[in-house]
Amino acid sequence: MTPDFWSHQYQTQANQVLVSTVKRHFANSSCANMYGLTHDAPCCLCNMHQPWPRLVESLWMATHDNGLVAVAYGPCEVTAKVGAEGAPVAIAEETDYPFDGKIRVTLKLARPVEFPLQLRIPAWAARATITAGGERLEPKSGGVAVLKRAWKPGGVVELNLPMELRIETRCRNAVWILRGPLYFSLRIGQEYRSGHVASGFPIFNWEIHPTTPWNYGLIIDRERPEESVRVETHPVGRLPFAQKGEPFIRKVAANEKADWRVSFRDWNEGETKSVAFAKAIWRQNEPVVLKVKGRRVLNWRLQQHSAGSLPAKLQEAPGPEADLELVPYGCTRLRVTEFPLLGAVASSLASNYQPPAAAFLRVDKVTQGRWKGVYGADGYEMAYGQFKALRRNLWVD
Repeated sequence: MTPDFWSHQYQTQANQVLVSTVKRHFANSSCANMYGLTHDAPCCLCNMHQPWPRLVESLWMATHDNGLVAVAYGPCEVTAKVGAEGAPVAIAEETDYPFDGKIRVTLKLARPVEFPLQLRIPAWAARATITAGGERLEPKSGGVAVLKRAWKPGGVVELNLPMELRIETRCRNAVWILRGPLYFSLRIGQEYRSGHVASGFPIFNWEIHPTTPWNYGLIIDRERPEESVRVETHPVGRLPFAQKGEPFIRKVAANEKADWRVSFRDWNEGETKSVAFAKAIWRQNEPVVLKVKGRRVLNWRLQQHSAGSLPAKLQEAPGPEADLELVPYGCTRLRVTEFPLLGAVASSLASNYQPPAAAFLRVDKVTQGRWKGVYGADGYEMAYGQFKALRRNLWVD
């Protein structure tokens, strides 16, 4: 989705270097790659607003022993009943998670109450610490830390989840870069090309084209990435997953300059209301930026309008190393997330690469091993005209 929630994309890619209507190898239509209000599947328009509020309402959950457990983290407040007598408690959680691993929990109680407070410790948080009532704990990662005690009014629990850099190995020894719970992607210059949908609302179908090269490999230490990656942090803005320089639509007051003014009937209140919107550019830095070195891979090119598979032998561009910026995956519309790793270590790993093997087990009765025309032109989708016949006849033993 775009950070203002006015546009979403049906078919997305980890290495997404062009957003357009050109035909790709997708099973869906050529519009599936665009950002718009609704295109390939209208169900996304109906559902896309649900995950954020559902995440918020599920950050805290009750436990079987009259306690509370923090199953995910984010700035929030929760009220609940705890302890054997169901005493009311209000919890205020202060944090910039997932961009920062410092989490402060303050308990508001009318009187001391004994109940278990549980904190989930992610598997990646190898050196997490908890401070409560002057006590310092070092919980195991990949589990839940249980703090059972008589909590006093104003009690404070501080959880620190070190946001260490990690490398995840992918196909052909490519790498993904993580910091804490977030994946990071290459910042690519973006040119937005829009077709306004004449509805009175600020609705666009966006094509996004790159204005800077995307085919970079990284020069980092796989075992000690912190030695070759510099981390910059910035204040978290009102649109945490916006990329600096990208356009967005904002709601404005009635007396402000507006690009759109829309009147609509509020059927719940039985009156006509108006709302105004304006175009804007997001000027703030992303909450976290990783500074890395890299070099272009000249023989890594587009294939069917998408970033191609990594070549078996990488042809590095001559000249000095390039300064690159990686930003959180969610802040990007164009991106490279799966990178080739350059240097002597990468070369030795690539020389040992063995492609995955597969064995053909049996031929089904309908296709006889010939997929074309049965599951779509190239085997990506089921041809609708043969759907009923396949339901009757195609059985996997």
